[in-house]
Amino acid sequence: MNLVAIDIGNTNISVGLFLKGAEQSIKTAGGAETDKVAANIREAWEKIPVSKHSKEGKQDGVVIASSVKPVWTEMVRKIVEEELQTKLLIIGENIPFPIDMAIENSIKVGTDRIVAAAAAYSVVGDAVVVLQVGTAVTIDLVDENGVFKGGVIAPGFEASSQALKDSTAQLPKIQIHKPAEVYGKN
Repeated sequence: MNLVAIDIGNTNISVGLFLKGAEQSIKTAGGAETDKVAANIREAWEKIPVSKHSKEGKQDGVVIASSVKPVWTEMVRKIVEEELQTKLLIIGENIPFPIDMAIENSIKVGTDRIVAAAAAYSVVGDAVVVLQVGTAVTIDLVDENGVFKGGVIAPGFEASSQALKDSTAQLPKIQIHKPAEVYGKN
């Protein structure tokens, strides 16, 4: 299958191109960089081959998004529909969740968490804990039967750093980077 996969996060929008199921490229832009996001989507779509059966010269692929930010979803939908002349398929909206859910309100769980949990289970084939670090830190559990059991959300490193600076008397705002050692000494 040929597809343009779009991950709409809280901070960035990543666009992946998959031809015949194989990853070709992934490009990321800040969600507020509308022109760059549109260029990444167009560039990926233009690499999708034209369908052999299309008399109109339509691409043989789909555009699918996973989103946690509705305002950016609408921006991306507009780009896809107006510039690519195709429909944006959205996980949880017109594409069912790729994993069974054992939680109270599955529509309230970010699709990024659900997709990552399904992918982790498909690789491991057994119970798995999934950690994602971004604007937020999420830790989710999939049981041995491939059922999403739920998880937790905590502030990401940048948000935590800012909160510590704002809420303490002596802690400065620090730049987040890979530490030289496992624990701090300064």
